[in-house]
Amino acid sequence: MQNGGVINNSGTFDIQNNLTILNNGGATPVFNNNSGGIVRKSAGVTTSTIGISFANNLGATIDGHSGTLSFSGTLGQSGTLNAGAGAIVQKIGGITNTGTITGAGTIDVGIGNTLANNGVVNPGGVGTVGTLTVNGHYSQGAGGSLNVDLASGVSYDSLNVIGNAALGGTLNVNYLSAYTGGGGSHSILTSAANSGTFLTINDANSLVTNYGATSFTLAGGAFNTWTGGAADFLWSSGGNWSFGHEPTAAENAQVPDLTGSPIIRITTGSHTPKSFSFLGDETFSIDGGNLSFANASALLNGTFKLNGGNVTANGSLTTKTLDLSSGLLNGSGSLTVTNAFTQSGGTIGSSGSLSITQAAGNLVFANAINAASIALNANAGNIVVQDAMVGTGGTLNATASGNLNVIATTAPTQLQSGGLQTINANGIHIQGGSGTGQTATLTGNAGQGITVGAGGITIDGGATG
Repeated sequence: MQNGGVINNSGTFDIQNNLTILNNGGATPVFNNNSGGIVRKSAGVTTSTIGISFANNLGATIDGHSGTLSFSGTLGQSGTLNAGAGAIVQKIGGITNTGTITGAGTIDVGIGNTLANNGVVNPGGVGTVGTLTVNGHYSQGAGGSLNVDLASGVSYDSLNVIGNAALGGTLNVNYLSAYTGGGGSHSILTSAANSGTFLTINDANSLVTNYGATSFTLAGGAFNTWTGGAADFLWSSGGNWSFGHEPTAAENAQVPDLTGSPIIRITTGSHTPKSFSFLGDETFSIDGGNLSFANASALLNGTFKLNGGNVTANGSLTTKTLDLSSGLLNGSGSLTVTNAFTQSGGTIGSSGSLSITQAAGNLVFANAINAASIALNANAGNIVVQDAMVGTGGTLNATASGNLNVIATTAPTQLQSGGLQTINANGIHIQGGSGTGQTATLTGNAGQGITVGAGGITIDGGATG
């Protein structure tokens, strides 16, 4: 290109070889990568060079997927710049980012030069774990953000700075797959020498920060770990814990994957761990007393059983299986059941969201359920509300491969939402009882979106829809 020529790109400019674009004379040509535009290097294992003035504008994308994509002219970076795994995006002399930089490759600004982040840096990408390397220095201004995903103690985002790192601005910590940070120390930034601190850290689990000379780490803090030394499987027995006492409100409890599938019980008293994490297929059974926790907790492969007493979940709770037979589960944290739910008694009265997936068989509610919003999924069966009041002040989404059955046989029965109610099922059956007050109702106070299959909609007895 020459004599001030201009390229305005709003489509896809795909470099599939080792192309070079240079200024062949006159005023410097300009390449404007505008909103919706993508400049991608999808092939060619060596270097493709764009040697003219390049503007990656808001809404546009630079996508380096193969070899090196080099900018030897000026580079304005207010769009998205992605360096894919194994690829290099190069701007010797430095980059000032006011857009988004992402990926698991390398940003090469040259040794002694700086990537100045006044926008967003996402190592790995949003919701994807990876390491992004900066060949040069890294400086994060007051308006800049570093976003990291943590999936486990050995799988998490990292920013690897070959030069020095000057920290500032905001760190946003995101957790994947119900991980709560309990896997140990997470080295999310390494450099030749660190300086400064993040002005703001947004971290739902408040992991411990450590500003090292050449690294910045997030740690789950000291874990009070189950040892089973008391051999009675009681939560309250100090001999079962590595600290010699049951977990306190300042301690995260961790139960490793134990031999067999034992049941660990709370039978009486009040118990206030900061959080708990079960790593195996154990059962945590609340048979009496009170359990409360403030931080995200999980039994990803285990069972949480409420067999009496009260549970106050002010942190999120994720469990593979939830078994309710007696007692109350309340609190402000979200509740997520990923595989199986059974209820013969007990109630849920939560100000957080509720999501239940029944992987096999019917999803049956036999007692009161209330939450800020409700999402129900029966992947291979019916959703059944029988002689129970299930409701939310927010939205309700119910999806079943079988039918949605709302049935009153001995008591008033209701599936109700204050917000929009969305139902997708093979059929809907609403049946009231013959006794006084034995009504069955399906109510969406802000409207209903209903999709049914061959089962159709049937209403019997004292039922209303």
